Amino acid sequence: MHIIYNANIFTQEPDNPHARAMIIDNGRIVATGEDTAMISAAPANAQKTNLDGKVIWPGLIDAHIHLETYAESLQFVDCETETRQECLDRVAERARKTPEEAWIRGHGWNQNNWPQGGFGNAHDLDQAAADFHGAVEMGEHFSRHRTGGNPRSRLARTGPSGAAIVAHAVFGEVGIIRVA
Repeated sequence: MHIIYNANIFTQEPDNPHARAMIIDNGRIVATGEDTAMISAAPANAQKTNLDGKVIWPGLIDAHIHLETYAESLQFVDCETETRQECLDRVAERARKTPEEAWIRGHGWNQNNWPQGGFGNAHDLDQAAADFHGAVEMGEHFSRHRTGGNPRSRLARTGPSGAAIVAHAVFGEVGIIRVA
């Protein structure tokens, strides 16, 4: 049993819209009222929490969804994979099904989880989508890979305003854009 007291509780009950304390038993609110009444009604060994006047509004749950963003994300290649190769295989599969000059977008890759580590790069994406003439964007947070089977689809060396394209000693521009 748990007693929450010294709170500002909005009960949502028309006959008793405001309370200072409540008793919770097995995850359910079983009583609301004034501090002294709730404390004396509960067993002595009940857990007690002083909220110092903070607000409780039971039932106020923010369970919304950004439907348009969610729907758009369903079109992305899911690259939350165990290995880089598995991610690249998914990109290759999508490239076979995507019209030329379109974009292939992906999300979820995390090079820290791949056994071989290291960022994916433009060379890898070019190999995965060798016959694809659009652009591939693999992004997570502030990094973006943009490439395509056709070199003319690559972004300019300077990248978008305020961004720089990361270079690699072997592969040259790896296609990762760091946004400043």
